[in-house]
Amino acid sequence: MTTPSTVLPMESVNVQAVNSTFGSGTDINSTIAWDFGDPGSEYNDLNGFNAAHVYANPGTYTITLAITTPDGYVGVSTQTVTVGNDNRPTVEIAAGQSLPTFQSNTRYLLQDGGTWDVDNSDLNFAGLQHVYLGSYGNGSQPVIKYIGKNLNGMVTFSSDASGITIQGLTFDSKYTSDDSGQDDAIQPSGNDLAFIGNTFLNIQDDFNLNGIPSNVLIQDNSSPNANDLDGYFAWVQGSDIAVIGNSVANSIDQADFRIGGANDVLVADNNFAKTTMIGGVTYKNCMSIQWVNYAYVIGNTLTNGPLMVGPIGTDASQDPTDASAMNVVVDSNTLTSESLDINPEAINTMVRNNVINNPNAFGIYINATEIGGGYNWVVQNLWIENNTVAETTEDGGFLQIDEGEAENVVVDNNVFSDSNLTMGDNESAYIVDTNNDVSSFSQIQNNVWGAYSQIYSWNQGGVFYVGSSPGLQADWVTPAQWEKESLSGGGSPTGDVYQSIPDGTYQVSVDGFTAGSSL
Repeated sequence: MTTPSTVLPMESVNVQAVNSTFGSGTDINSTIAWDFGDPGSEYNDLNGFNAAHVYANPGTYTITLAITTPDGYVGVSTQTVTVGNDNRPTVEIAAGQSLPTFQSNTRYLLQDGGTWDVDNSDLNFAGLQHVYLGSYGNGSQPVIKYIGKNLNGMVTFSSDASGITIQGLTFDSKYTSDDSGQDDAIQPSGNDLAFIGNTFLNIQDDFNLNGIPSNVLIQDNSSPNANDLDGYFAWVQGSDIAVIGNSVANSIDQADFRIGGANDVLVADNNFAKTTMIGGVTYKNCMSIQWVNYAYVIGNTLTNGPLMVGPIGTDASQDPTDASAMNVVVDSNTLTSESLDINPEAINTMVRNNVINNPNAFGIYINATEIGGGYNWVVQNLWIENNTVAETTEDGGFLQIDEGEAENVVVDNNVFSDSNLTMGDNESAYIVDTNNDVSSFSQIQNNVWGAYSQIYSWNQGGVFYVGSSPGLQADWVTPAQWEKESLSGGGSPTGDVYQSIPDGTYQVSVDGFTAGSSL
Protein backbone atom coordinates (compact mmCIF):
# COMPACT_ATOMS: atom_id res chain seq x y z
CA MET A 1 0.00 0.00 0.00
CA THR A 2 1.31 3.45 -0.88
CA THR A 3 -0.14 6.84 -0.02
CA PRO A 4 1.13 10.32 0.91
CA SER A 5 1.43 10.74 4.68
CA THR A 6 -0.11 14.25 4.72
CA VAL A 7 -2.57 16.00 2.38
CA LEU A 8 -4.96 18.93 2.48
CA PRO A 9 -8.77 18.64 2.36
CA MET A 10 -10.12 17.64 -1.08
CA GLU A 11 -6.70 16.56 -2.34
CA SER A 12 -6.46 13.13 -3.90
CA VAL A 13 -5.14 10.26 -1.79
CA ASN A 14 -4.05 7.42 -4.06
CA VAL A 15 -3.27 3.83 -3.07
CA GLN A 16 -2.25 0.68 -4.93
CA ALA A 17 -1.88 -3.00 -4.07
CA VAL A 18 -0.10 -4.38 -7.13
CA ASN A 19 2.97 -5.36 -5.11
CA SER A 20 0.96 -7.12 -2.39
CA THR A 21 1.34 -10.79 -1.51
CA PHE A 22 -1.63 -12.89 -2.64
CA GLY A 23 -0.81 -16.17 -0.93
CA SER A 24 -2.76 -19.04 -2.49
CA GLY A 25 -4.50 -16.69 -4.92
CA THR A 26 -3.36 -14.39 -7.70
CA ASP A 27 -3.77 -10.70 -8.30
CA ILE A 28 -6.65 -11.24 -10.74
CA ASN A 29 -8.61 -14.03 -8.99
CA SER A 30 -8.50 -12.43 -5.53
CA THR A 31 -10.79 -9.67 -4.27
CA ILE A 32 -8.93 -6.46 -3.44
CA ALA A 33 -11.02 -4.20 -1.17
CA TRP A 34 -10.21 -0.73 0.16
CA ASP A 35 -11.78 1.06 3.14
CA PHE A 36 -10.59 4.67 3.43
CA GLY A 37 -11.75 5.04 7.05
CA ASP A 38 -14.12 7.87 6.15
CA PRO A 39 -17.57 6.34 6.84
CA GLY A 40 -20.52 8.09 5.25
CA SER A 41 -18.39 9.70 2.58
CA GLU A 42 -18.77 8.97 -1.11
CA TYR A 43 -16.69 6.01 -2.36
CA ASN A 44 -15.28 5.19 1.06
CA ASP A 45 -15.28 1.54 -0.04
CA LEU A 46 -13.76 0.55 -3.39
CA ASN A 47 -12.35 -2.54 -5.08
CA GLY A 48 -9.34 -2.49 -7.36
CA PHE A 49 -5.62 -2.84 -7.88
CA ASN A 50 -5.47 0.87 -7.11
CA ALA A 51 -7.97 3.36 -5.73
CA ALA A 52 -8.29 7.02 -4.72
CA HIS A 53 -10.26 9.13 -2.26
CA VAL A 54 -10.63 12.73 -1.15
CA TYR A 55 -11.19 13.70 2.48
CA ALA A 56 -13.33 16.78 3.12
CA ASN A 57 -12.29 17.33 6.73
CA PRO A 58 -9.00 17.47 8.65
CA GLY A 59 -8.05 14.51 10.79
CA THR A 60 -6.13 11.26 10.86
CA TYR A 61 -7.67 8.42 8.89
CA THR A 62 -6.83 4.72 8.70
CA ILE A 63 -6.91 3.12 5.27
CA THR A 64 -7.53 -0.64 5.28
CA LEU A 65 -6.63 -3.00 2.46
CA ALA A 66 -8.25 -6.47 2.60
CA ILE A 67 -7.30 -9.14 0.07
CA THR A 68 -9.53 -12.22 -0.10
CA THR A 69 -8.20 -15.22 -2.02
CA PRO A 70 -10.48 -17.76 -3.73
CA ASP A 71 -10.06 -20.20 -0.84
CA GLY A 72 -11.44 -17.60 1.59
CA TYR A 73 -8.20 -16.45 3.18
CA VAL A 74 -8.26 -12.75 4.10
CA GLY A 75 -5.09 -10.70 4.48
CA VAL A 76 -5.34 -7.20 5.95
CA SER A 77 -2.98 -4.23 5.89
CA THR A 78 -3.49 -0.70 7.25
CA GLN A 79 -1.89 2.69 6.84
CA THR A 80 -2.75 6.13 8.18
CA VAL A 81 -3.02 9.41 6.35
CA THR A 82 -3.22 12.84 7.96
CA VAL A 83 -5.44 15.52 6.45
CA GLY A 84 -4.13 18.85 7.65
CA ASN A 85 -5.98 22.05 8.42
CA ASP A 86 -6.67 24.13 5.34
CA ASN A 87 -4.98 27.44 6.12
CA ARG A 88 -4.53 28.48 2.51
CA PRO A 89 -5.76 31.99 1.63
CA THR A 90 -9.04 32.03 -0.31
CA VAL A 91 -9.57 34.27 -3.33
CA GLU A 92 -13.19 34.81 -4.41
CA ILE A 93 -13.65 35.80 -8.05
CA ALA A 94 -16.98 37.46 -8.72
CA ALA A 95 -18.80 37.23 -12.04
CA GLY A 96 -17.35 39.86 -14.36
CA GLN A 97 -13.92 39.83 -12.77
CA SER A 98 -10.95 38.47 -14.71
CA LEU A 99 -9.31 35.21 -13.83
CA PRO A 100 -6.12 35.76 -11.85
CA THR A 101 -2.71 34.25 -12.36
CA PHE A 102 -2.88 31.21 -10.12
CA GLN A 103 -0.41 30.82 -7.27
CA SER A 104 0.58 27.80 -5.18
CA ASN A 105 -1.00 27.14 -1.77
CA THR A 106 -4.17 29.09 -2.57
CA ARG A 107 -7.91 28.38 -2.86
CA TYR A 108 -9.74 30.08 -5.74
CA LEU A 109 -13.54 30.22 -5.84
CA LEU A 110 -15.55 31.35 -8.87
CA GLN A 111 -19.00 32.81 -8.30
CA ASP A 112 -21.89 30.54 -9.19
CA GLY A 113 -23.78 31.70 -12.27
CA GLY A 114 -20.80 33.52 -13.76
CA THR A 115 -19.12 32.85 -17.12
CA TRP A 116 -15.44 33.35 -17.92
CA ASP A 117 -14.37 33.40 -21.59
CA VAL A 118 -10.90 32.01 -22.31
CA ASP A 119 -8.94 32.05 -25.55
CA ASN A 120 -5.53 30.99 -24.22
CA SER A 121 -4.17 29.01 -21.30
CA ASP A 122 -5.80 31.22 -18.69
CA LEU A 123 -6.17 28.17 -16.44
CA ASN A 124 -2.51 27.26 -16.22
CA PHE A 125 -1.25 25.29 -13.23
CA ALA A 126 2.31 24.72 -14.48
CA GLY A 127 4.72 24.35 -11.59
CA LEU A 128 2.06 24.91 -8.92
CA GLN A 129 1.34 22.92 -5.77
CA HIS A 130 -1.68 22.67 -3.47
CA VAL A 131 -4.20 24.73 -5.45
CA TYR A 132 -7.97 24.34 -5.12
CA LEU A 133 -10.27 25.76 -7.81
CA GLY A 134 -13.98 25.59 -7.03
CA SER A 135 -17.03 27.78 -6.59
CA TYR A 136 -19.06 29.80 -4.11
CA GLY A 137 -22.70 30.86 -4.00
CA ASN A 138 -26.00 29.08 -4.58
CA GLY A 139 -26.55 29.24 -8.34
CA SER A 140 -25.56 27.16 -11.31
CA GLN A 141 -21.97 26.03 -11.76
CA PRO A 142 -19.51 28.70 -12.91
CA VAL A 143 -18.79 28.33 -16.64
CA ILE A 144 -15.36 28.37 -18.26
CA LYS A 145 -16.11 29.00 -21.96
CA TYR A 146 -13.54 28.55 -24.69
CA ILE A 147 -13.77 31.19 -27.45
CA GLY A 148 -10.39 30.66 -29.14
CA LYS A 149 -9.32 28.03 -31.65
CA ASN A 150 -7.16 24.93 -31.25
CA LEU A 151 -5.67 26.03 -27.95
CA ASN A 152 -4.46 22.52 -27.01
CA GLY A 153 -6.15 22.40 -23.64
CA MET A 154 -8.32 24.85 -21.69
CA VAL A 155 -6.71 23.72 -18.41
CA THR A 156 -3.01 22.88 -18.53
CA PHE A 157 -0.36 21.64 -16.12
CA SER A 158 3.31 20.68 -16.06
CA SER A 159 5.13 17.58 -14.90
CA ASP A 160 6.01 19.24 -11.58
CA ALA A 161 2.45 20.34 -10.74
CA SER A 162 0.98 18.55 -7.73
CA GLY A 163 -1.86 18.68 -5.23
CA ILE A 164 -4.32 20.37 -7.64
CA THR A 165 -8.10 19.97 -7.26
CA ILE A 166 -10.75 21.34 -9.66
CA GLN A 167 -14.32 20.90 -8.48
CA GLY A 168 -17.83 21.92 -9.50
CA LEU A 169 -17.18 23.89 -12.70
CA THR A 170 -18.71 23.71 -16.18
CA PHE A 171 -16.43 23.68 -19.23
CA ASP A 172 -18.00 24.81 -22.50
CA SER A 173 -16.99 26.29 -25.86
CA LYS A 174 -18.48 28.40 -28.61
CA TYR A 175 -18.25 25.41 -30.97
CA THR A 176 -20.75 22.69 -31.72
CA SER A 177 -19.86 19.06 -32.39
CA ASP A 178 -17.44 18.33 -35.25
CA ASP A 179 -16.35 21.97 -35.54
CA SER A 180 -12.63 22.17 -36.32
CA GLY A 181 -11.99 24.68 -33.53
CA GLN A 182 -13.10 22.46 -30.65
CA ASP A 183 -10.54 21.91 -27.93
CA ASP A 184 -9.85 19.57 -25.03
CA ALA A 185 -11.03 20.78 -21.66
CA ILE A 186 -8.45 19.37 -19.21
CA GLN A 187 -5.00 18.03 -20.05
CA PRO A 188 -3.52 16.75 -16.80
CA SER A 189 0.16 16.23 -16.15
CA GLY A 190 2.01 16.13 -12.87
CA ASN A 191 1.01 14.28 -9.73
CA ASP A 192 -1.81 14.05 -7.17
CA LEU A 193 -4.60 15.67 -9.20
CA ALA A 194 -8.35 15.53 -8.52
CA PHE A 195 -11.25 16.54 -10.80
CA ILE A 196 -14.59 16.24 -9.06
CA GLY A 197 -18.16 17.07 -10.04
CA ASN A 198 -17.45 19.06 -13.19
CA THR A 199 -19.70 19.31 -16.26
CA PHE A 200 -18.55 19.27 -19.89
CA LEU A 201 -20.39 20.80 -22.88
CA ASN A 202 -19.27 21.17 -26.53
CA ILE A 203 -15.80 19.75 -25.98
CA GLN A 204 -13.35 17.63 -28.01
CA ASP A 205 -11.89 15.50 -25.17
CA ASP A 206 -13.09 16.17 -21.64
CA PHE A 207 -9.89 14.69 -20.18
CA ASN A 208 -6.80 14.02 -22.28
CA LEU A 209 -4.09 12.40 -20.16
CA ASN A 210 -1.40 12.26 -22.85
CA GLY A 211 0.75 14.33 -20.48
CA ILE A 212 1.34 11.04 -18.58
CA PRO A 213 0.22 12.16 -15.10
CA SER A 214 0.29 9.99 -11.98
CA ASN A 215 -2.09 9.66 -9.04
CA VAL A 216 -5.18 11.15 -10.71
CA LEU A 217 -8.79 11.02 -9.51
CA ILE A 218 -11.59 11.74 -12.02
CA GLN A 219 -14.80 11.52 -10.01
CA ASP A 220 -18.49 12.38 -10.46
CA ASN A 221 -18.02 14.41 -13.62
CA SER A 222 -20.68 14.58 -16.31
CA SER A 223 -20.93 14.90 -20.07
CA PRO A 224 -24.73 15.07 -20.10
CA ASN A 225 -25.66 15.89 -23.70
CA ALA A 226 -25.62 13.36 -26.54
CA ASN A 227 -24.38 15.86 -29.14
CA ASP A 228 -21.69 17.73 -27.17
CA LEU A 229 -18.74 15.35 -26.75
CA ASP A 230 -16.86 14.93 -30.00
CA GLY A 231 -13.89 12.91 -28.71
CA TYR A 232 -13.22 10.95 -25.52
CA PHE A 233 -14.62 11.62 -22.09
CA ALA A 234 -11.23 10.33 -20.97
CA TRP A 235 -8.17 9.29 -22.95
CA VAL A 236 -6.04 7.64 -20.27
CA GLN A 237 -2.26 7.46 -20.08
CA GLY A 238 -0.05 7.58 -17.02
CA SER A 239 -0.13 5.64 -13.77
CA ASP A 240 -2.40 5.18 -10.77
CA ILE A 241 -5.52 6.63 -12.35
CA ALA A 242 -8.98 6.30 -10.72
CA VAL A 243 -12.07 7.07 -12.81
CA ILE A 244 -15.08 6.80 -10.52
CA GLY A 245 -18.79 7.66 -10.70
CA ASN A 246 -18.79 9.65 -13.94
CA SER A 247 -21.68 9.86 -16.42
CA VAL A 248 -21.43 10.19 -20.21
CA ALA A 249 -24.47 10.40 -22.50
CA ASN A 250 -22.53 9.78 -25.72
CA SER A 251 -19.38 10.42 -27.70
CA ILE A 252 -20.04 11.24 -31.32
CA ASP A 253 -16.82 10.03 -32.93
CA GLN A 254 -14.88 8.01 -30.33
CA ALA A 255 -15.25 5.56 -27.50
CA ASP A 256 -16.53 7.23 -24.36
CA PHE A 257 -13.50 5.95 -22.44
CA ARG A 258 -10.16 4.59 -23.67
CA ILE A 259 -6.94 3.49 -22.02
CA GLY A 260 -4.05 4.08 -24.42
CA GLY A 261 -0.96 3.37 -22.32
CA ALA A 262 -1.23 3.22 -18.54
CA ASN A 263 -0.37 1.30 -15.39
CA ASP A 264 -2.75 0.75 -12.46
CA VAL A 265 -6.17 2.03 -13.53
CA LEU A 266 -9.47 1.78 -11.64
CA VAL A 267 -12.69 2.30 -13.64
CA ALA A 268 -15.59 2.03 -11.19
CA ASP A 269 -19.27 2.91 -10.95
CA ASN A 270 -19.43 4.93 -14.17
CA ASN A 271 -22.39 5.21 -16.53
CA PHE A 272 -21.25 5.27 -20.17
CA ALA A 273 -23.68 5.24 -23.11
CA LYS A 274 -23.68 5.58 -26.89
CA THR A 275 -26.35 7.09 -29.11
CA THR A 276 -24.35 7.82 -32.28
CA MET A 277 -23.91 4.94 -34.74
CA ILE A 278 -20.99 4.44 -37.10
CA GLY A 279 -22.33 4.56 -40.63
CA GLY A 280 -25.81 4.10 -39.23
CA VAL A 281 -25.05 0.45 -38.43
CA THR A 282 -23.10 -0.10 -35.19
CA TYR A 283 -22.10 1.81 -32.09
CA LYS A 284 -18.49 2.50 -31.23
CA ASN A 285 -17.19 1.29 -27.88
CA CYS A 286 -18.43 2.58 -24.58
CA MET A 287 -15.13 1.48 -23.11
CA SER A 288 -11.81 0.43 -24.67
CA ILE A 289 -9.26 -1.15 -22.33
CA GLN A 290 -6.34 -1.32 -24.73
CA TRP A 291 -2.71 -0.74 -23.68
CA VAL A 292 -2.55 -1.21 -19.93
CA ASN A 293 -0.93 -3.22 -17.17
CA TYR A 294 -3.32 -3.73 -14.25
CA ALA A 295 -6.82 -2.38 -14.78
CA TYR A 296 -9.85 -3.05 -12.60
CA VAL A 297 -13.17 -2.38 -14.33
CA ILE A 298 -15.99 -2.77 -11.82
CA GLY A 299 -19.60 -1.74 -11.25
CA ASN A 300 -20.04 0.22 -14.47
CA THR A 301 -23.23 0.51 -16.51
CA LEU A 302 -22.68 0.47 -20.29
CA THR A 303 -25.41 0.99 -22.88
CA ASN A 304 -25.29 0.47 -26.66
CA GLY A 305 -21.51 0.26 -26.99
CA PRO A 306 -19.30 -2.76 -26.22
CA LEU A 307 -16.70 -3.10 -23.51
CA MET A 308 -13.51 -4.07 -25.33
CA VAL A 309 -10.38 -5.54 -23.73
CA GLY A 310 -7.22 -5.78 -25.78
CA PRO A 311 -5.36 -3.57 -28.25
CA ILE A 312 -6.34 -2.86 -31.83
CA GLY A 313 -3.47 -1.92 -34.11
CA THR A 314 -0.04 -0.54 -33.31
CA ASP A 315 3.41 -0.39 -34.82
CA ALA A 316 4.14 -3.94 -35.98
CA SER A 317 7.75 -3.57 -34.87
CA GLN A 318 6.72 -2.87 -31.29
CA ASP A 319 7.25 -5.53 -28.65
CA PRO A 320 3.75 -7.01 -28.26
CA THR A 321 4.10 -7.15 -24.49
CA ASP A 322 4.36 -3.35 -24.59
CA ALA A 323 1.20 -3.11 -26.68
CA SER A 324 -1.10 -5.37 -24.71
CA ALA A 325 -3.82 -5.37 -22.09
CA MET A 326 -2.28 -7.32 -19.23
CA ASN A 327 -3.84 -8.21 -15.88
CA VAL A 328 -7.35 -6.84 -16.39
CA VAL A 329 -10.33 -7.62 -14.14
CA VAL A 330 -13.83 -6.98 -15.53
CA ASP A 331 -16.15 -7.43 -12.55
CA SER A 332 -19.83 -6.75 -11.77
CA ASN A 333 -20.60 -4.56 -14.78
CA THR A 334 -23.97 -4.31 -16.51
CA LEU A 335 -23.97 -4.22 -20.32
CA THR A 336 -27.23 -3.42 -22.07
CA SER A 337 -27.69 -3.91 -25.81
CA GLU A 338 -24.03 -4.71 -26.34
CA SER A 339 -21.29 -7.29 -25.89
CA LEU A 340 -18.06 -7.80 -23.99
CA ASP A 341 -15.23 -8.27 -26.52
CA ILE A 342 -11.80 -9.79 -25.88
CA ASN A 343 -9.14 -8.95 -28.47
CA PRO A 344 -5.73 -10.49 -29.29
CA GLU A 345 -2.95 -9.67 -26.84
CA ALA A 346 -5.37 -9.55 -23.94
CA ILE A 347 -3.21 -11.45 -21.45
CA ASN A 348 -4.43 -12.54 -17.99
CA THR A 349 -8.02 -11.34 -18.06
CA MET A 350 -10.66 -12.12 -15.42
CA VAL A 351 -14.29 -11.64 -16.52
CA ARG A 352 -16.57 -12.32 -13.57
CA ASN A 353 -19.99 -11.52 -12.15
CA ASN A 354 -21.14 -9.38 -15.09
CA VAL A 355 -24.66 -9.18 -16.52
CA ILE A 356 -24.83 -8.86 -20.30
CA ASN A 357 -27.82 -8.35 -22.55
CA ASN A 358 -27.04 -8.21 -26.26
CA PRO A 359 -30.21 -8.74 -28.32
CA ASN A 360 -29.84 -10.99 -31.39
CA ALA A 361 -26.11 -11.48 -30.79
CA PHE A 362 -23.65 -13.16 -28.46
CA GLY A 363 -22.90 -11.79 -25.01
CA ILE A 364 -19.15 -12.40 -25.12
CA TYR A 365 -16.90 -12.41 -28.20
CA ILE A 366 -13.32 -13.64 -28.27
CA ASN A 367 -11.39 -12.42 -31.32
CA ALA A 368 -8.65 -14.90 -30.64
CA THR A 369 -5.67 -14.09 -32.86
CA GLU A 370 -4.19 -11.39 -35.06
CA ILE A 371 -1.56 -12.69 -37.45
CA GLY A 372 -0.08 -10.85 -40.41
CA GLY A 373 1.34 -7.41 -41.06
CA GLY A 374 3.99 -8.08 -38.44
CA TYR A 375 1.51 -9.20 -35.78
CA ASN A 376 1.40 -12.56 -34.10
CA TRP A 377 -0.93 -11.90 -31.20
CA VAL A 378 -3.26 -14.20 -29.30
CA VAL A 379 -5.71 -14.06 -26.41
CA GLN A 380 -3.96 -15.74 -23.48
CA ASN A 381 -5.25 -16.77 -20.05
CA LEU A 382 -8.89 -15.73 -19.96
CA TRP A 383 -11.22 -16.67 -17.11
CA ILE A 384 -14.97 -16.27 -17.71
CA GLU A 385 -16.65 -17.01 -14.39
CA ASN A 386 -20.05 -16.42 -12.78
CA ASN A 387 -21.40 -14.19 -15.54
CA THR A 388 -24.97 -14.02 -16.77
CA VAL A 389 -25.96 -13.44 -20.37
CA ALA A 390 -29.70 -12.79 -20.26
CA GLU A 391 -31.57 -12.22 -23.52
CA THR A 392 -35.15 -12.34 -24.77
CA THR A 393 -34.69 -12.44 -28.54
CA GLU A 394 -34.69 -15.10 -31.24
CA ASP A 395 -30.97 -15.08 -32.04
CA GLY A 396 -27.77 -15.02 -30.02
CA GLY A 397 -25.83 -17.04 -27.49
CA PHE A 398 -23.43 -16.91 -24.58
CA LEU A 399 -20.00 -16.97 -26.23
CA GLN A 400 -18.43 -16.92 -29.68
CA ILE A 401 -14.75 -17.51 -30.33
CA ASP A 402 -13.52 -16.44 -33.74
CA GLU A 403 -10.39 -15.66 -35.76
CA GLY A 404 -8.37 -18.67 -34.63
CA GLU A 405 -7.37 -20.32 -31.36
CA ALA A 406 -6.87 -18.65 -28.01
CA GLU A 407 -4.80 -20.09 -25.16
CA ASN A 408 -6.15 -21.22 -21.79
CA VAL A 409 -9.77 -20.03 -21.76
CA VAL A 410 -11.78 -21.09 -18.70
CA VAL A 411 -15.62 -20.97 -18.74
CA ASP A 412 -17.03 -21.84 -15.30
CA ASN A 413 -20.27 -21.24 -13.37
CA ASN A 414 -21.97 -19.00 -15.92
CA VAL A 415 -25.67 -18.66 -16.80
CA PHE A 416 -27.24 -18.17 -20.21
CA SER A 417 -30.96 -17.55 -20.49
CA ASP A 418 -33.10 -16.76 -23.52
CA SER A 419 -36.51 -18.42 -23.55
CA ASN A 420 -37.19 -17.01 -27.04
CA LEU A 421 -34.03 -18.35 -28.66
CA THR A 422 -34.30 -20.34 -31.88
CA MET A 423 -31.34 -22.71 -31.72
CA GLY A 424 -29.58 -22.72 -35.09
CA ASP A 425 -31.10 -19.51 -36.44
CA ASN A 426 -28.17 -17.39 -37.68
CA GLU A 427 -25.94 -19.97 -35.98
CA SER A 428 -27.45 -19.23 -32.58
CA ALA A 429 -25.98 -21.58 -29.98
CA TYR A 430 -24.83 -21.64 -26.40
CA ILE A 431 -21.20 -21.51 -27.55
CA VAL A 432 -19.88 -21.10 -31.10
CA ASP A 433 -16.21 -22.00 -31.65
CA THR A 434 -15.23 -21.33 -35.26
CA ASN A 435 -12.26 -23.69 -35.03
CA ASN A 436 -12.26 -27.41 -35.75
CA ASP A 437 -11.90 -28.25 -32.06
CA VAL A 438 -12.22 -26.66 -28.63
CA SER A 439 -8.50 -26.54 -27.85
CA SER A 440 -8.79 -22.83 -26.95
CA PHE A 441 -10.50 -23.95 -23.75
CA SER A 442 -8.66 -25.47 -20.79
CA GLN A 443 -11.75 -25.86 -18.58
CA ILE A 444 -15.53 -25.71 -19.00
CA GLN A 445 -17.66 -26.70 -16.02
CA ASN A 446 -20.73 -26.00 -13.91
CA ASN A 447 -22.50 -23.69 -16.36
CA VAL A 448 -26.28 -23.48 -16.55
CA TRP A 449 -27.73 -23.32 -20.06
CA GLY A 450 -31.33 -22.11 -20.18
CA ALA A 451 -34.14 -23.65 -22.20
CA TYR A 452 -34.73 -22.26 -25.69
CA SER A 453 -37.94 -21.71 -27.64
CA GLN A 454 -37.27 -24.05 -30.55
CA ILE A 455 -34.49 -25.84 -32.40
CA TYR A 456 -34.08 -26.48 -36.10
CA SER A 457 -34.42 -30.17 -36.94
CA TRP A 458 -31.40 -29.71 -39.19
CA ASN A 459 -29.29 -29.24 -36.02
CA GLN A 460 -29.96 -32.85 -35.05
CA GLY A 461 -30.15 -31.81 -31.40
CA GLY A 462 -26.99 -29.70 -31.56
CA VAL A 463 -26.87 -26.71 -29.20
CA PHE A 464 -23.14 -25.94 -29.52
CA TYR A 465 -21.29 -25.25 -32.78
CA VAL A 466 -17.66 -26.27 -33.30
CA GLY A 467 -16.31 -25.88 -36.82
CA SER A 468 -14.45 -23.64 -39.22
CA SER A 469 -16.93 -24.01 -42.10
CA PRO A 470 -20.11 -22.12 -41.19
CA GLY A 471 -23.31 -24.00 -41.63
CA LEU A 472 -22.06 -27.59 -41.78
CA GLN A 473 -24.60 -29.91 -40.22
CA ALA A 474 -21.86 -32.15 -38.80
CA ASP A 475 -20.42 -29.24 -36.79
CA TRP A 476 -23.46 -29.03 -34.51
CA VAL A 477 -22.79 -30.65 -31.14
CA THR A 478 -25.35 -32.13 -28.76
CA PRO A 479 -24.95 -31.92 -24.96
CA ALA A 480 -23.81 -35.55 -24.89
CA GLN A 481 -21.22 -34.90 -27.58
CA TRP A 482 -20.16 -31.67 -25.87
CA GLU A 483 -19.14 -33.60 -22.77
CA LYS A 484 -16.82 -35.71 -24.91
CA GLU A 485 -14.96 -32.79 -26.48
CA SER A 486 -11.24 -32.68 -25.63
CA LEU A 487 -10.10 -29.57 -23.79
CA SER A 488 -6.52 -28.35 -23.89
CA GLY A 489 -6.30 -28.60 -20.12
CA GLY A 490 -7.22 -32.27 -20.23
CA GLY A 491 -10.63 -33.81 -19.78
CA SER A 492 -13.84 -32.48 -21.26
CA PRO A 493 -16.68 -30.11 -20.33
CA THR A 494 -18.25 -31.34 -17.12
CA GLY A 495 -21.05 -30.55 -14.73
CA ASP A 496 -23.02 -28.31 -17.12
CA VAL A 497 -26.77 -28.21 -16.48
CA TYR A 498 -29.61 -27.62 -18.95
CA GLN A 499 -32.84 -26.26 -17.49
CA SER A 500 -35.50 -23.59 -17.78
CA ILE A 501 -34.53 -20.23 -16.29
CA PRO A 502 -37.23 -17.61 -15.63
CA ASP A 503 -36.67 -14.28 -17.37
CA GLY A 504 -34.86 -11.87 -15.08
CA THR A 505 -33.11 -14.62 -13.10
CA TYR A 506 -29.37 -13.97 -13.06
CA GLN A 507 -28.12 -16.51 -10.55
CA VAL A 508 -29.00 -20.18 -10.25
CA SER A 509 -28.09 -22.74 -7.56
CA VAL A 510 -28.25 -26.34 -8.74
CA ASP A 511 -26.46 -29.66 -8.15
CA GLY A 512 -24.37 -28.23 -5.31
CA PHE A 513 -22.96 -25.21 -7.14
CA THR A 514 -24.03 -21.63 -7.87
CA ALA A 515 -23.75 -20.15 -11.33
CA GLY A 516 -24.32 -16.68 -12.74
CA SER A 517 -23.94 -13.13 -11.50
CA SER A 518 -24.95 -11.93 -8.04
CA LEU A 519 -25.97 -8.51 -9.39
